Amino acid sequence: PVTVSQAIAMAGGALRATKMSGVRIIRQKEGSTSKEIIPVDLNAISKLNAPDILLEPNDVVQVPTSEGKIFMDKFLGAMTGGLSSIPYILR
Repeated sequence: PVTVSQAIAMAGGALRATKMSGVRIIRQKEGSTSKEIIPVDLNAISKLNAPDILLEPNDVVQVPTSEGKIFMDKFLGAMTGGLSSIPYILR
């Protein structure tokens, strides 16, 4: 048995840009072609405020990212990388 947080950890863990409260498990309903979506809040799980759901065979775990966080990480990375190349004078 593997829980959703264990599966994410085995896949390399959550990124800084991960929407921790927006994770979803997509599970096919037994004996049906329809699927159910199970919302998962990794923040609540890590604080022991929510159960860590056991995954079932054929479950799909979607881990969304925040485009805003990705943009800011890239922007700040470019800014700090650029600052290191500015010459300075020691006095």
